[in-house]
Amino acid sequence: MTDNRTHRARSVLDGMVIATALLFVSWTLVLGPLWRSTDLTTLGGLVTLAYPFGDVVIVFFIVLAIRGMTGENRSALWCLLLPSW
Repeated sequence: MTDNRTHRARSVLDGMVIATALLFVSWTLVLGPLWRSTDLTTLGGLVTLAYPFGDVVIVFFIVLAIRGMTGENRSALWCLLLPSW
């Protein structure tokens, strides 16, 4: 039972590390400059910021899926991840 809890805790921690790293990289390269240059009082400004943030969320889930797979199945997910960058 503790082995299952340890595995789950490690998976959650790994997911948080991946999400934090993706958020920092995206903030530095894309989200930060958009935040400073976009008028966030309009709906268009919010959508402008939400679009790249959504990409970060999608990349996060693809990385988690790749991390959980082994062998030949990984290559198909890598093909999904590479065009998004």
